[in-house]
Amino acid sequence: MPNSLAAPSYGFNDAAALLTSIVSQATGKTVITPTNLQDFVSVGTTALSAGYDPLLQAISQIMSRTIFSIRPYSEKFRGLLADNARWGNHQRKLKIADAEFEKDGRWWTDAGAFLADRDSQDQWSIKKPEILQLNFYGQNPYQDHVTIFADQLDVAFRDPDELMRFTSMIMTNMSNRMAHARETMGRAALCNFIAGKNAIGGTHVVHLVDAYNAAHGASLTTTTVRNPANWPEFCRWLAGYLMTLSDMMTEYTQLYQVNVTGKAINQHTPKALQKLYLLAGDMNSMITEVLSTTYNDKLARIGDFEAVNFWQAAQAPDEIRVSPSYLAADGSVTAGSAQTMANVLGVLFDQDAIMDQQVNERNIMTPINGKGAYSNYWLHASHRYLNDFTEKGIVLLLDSAT
Repeated sequence: MPNSLAAPSYGFNDAAALLTSIVSQATGKTVITPTNLQDFVSVGTTALSAGYDPLLQAISQIMSRTIFSIRPYSEKFRGLLADNARWGNHQRKLKIADAEFEKDGRWWTDAGAFLADRDSQDQWSIKKPEILQLNFYGQNPYQDHVTIFADQLDVAFRDPDELMRFTSMIMTNMSNRMAHARETMGRAALCNFIAGKNAIGGTHVVHLVDAYNAAHGASLTTTTVRNPANWPEFCRWLAGYLMTLSDMMTEYTQLYQVNVTGKAINQHTPKALQKLYLLAGDMNSMITEVLSTTYNDKLARIGDFEAVNFWQAAQAPDEIRVSPSYLAADGSVTAGSAQTMANVLGVLFDQDAIMDQQVNERNIMTPINGKGAYSNYWLHASHRYLNDFTEKGIVLLLDSAT
């Protein structure tokens, strides 16, 4: 009796006719043919023709072979991780503003007035440093736990080794979920920074199509830039332009950062401390379609270069739709209006602009419950995600503002 998807059975199927057909198609002997694989491919189903274990009601009685389907997951955005800051719930960052230069006392007493008889110079005049303090508050605690049974699941496994592998699968899943939680919160911190920069505007955002048009006297648009006739030349220009922006970040200036009123702080970001995150889809297209013969490793020389598969949602890779908070020029935190962004290619930023600190992570196993014969495994963690808009950062949009 052939198998049915609606009612799985342990029947046997004659594969000879089907095998002949698919081999003929694969080798080019026959043209492609509609092929029914329903009775040939074993598709996993949650329906079971045998009993379950009495406790979880999820694991079958022992049958043949058990495949423990789990693999460790390493979260993305690990480049955002900063040193652990354990004590306190308030962090501060101190910066110093550049003071004005003075006239040389060897020559002048006042502007345009040379030293004269009986003049003296005061070497004890006070000149206090001008300090800017930024404050970061709060943390994000969360927990998770799972129950490990002492012997109730013995009926579901053939030996202690299988039971241990099952337990290991559970623990790996728990670790994976925590890693994905860290990644998701890191993604949120990255999106807030990008959207906050977009709300601020100015030198914080570069519309790449407009920059290309200005450099080449062209008239490309958000749509036409991707046309086959335009895309190769644009990509070659972009590879160089990204390096130019990276070079500009190393200059001791007030560009690409929020400058708090009255605190003129010049800063620079060495290449080793820069992070460049670019949308993977666009970068893959640039590298494979255009830059395969001319592309070099210069982008990799930036401190941290990472391809991002999507910014916020997997089904809309280049879009960001968030309401960010950011630092205003008066030093206050501003709740920005909703930012709906498309064509987000990437962001270039100082490593201190976006940080993730993991605080007080603990793994705790409870004693065995005497009555129920089980233990609970608890995991606690707190995370701090910060955006510092006084550090340099440039959002890269693959569009034209006009």
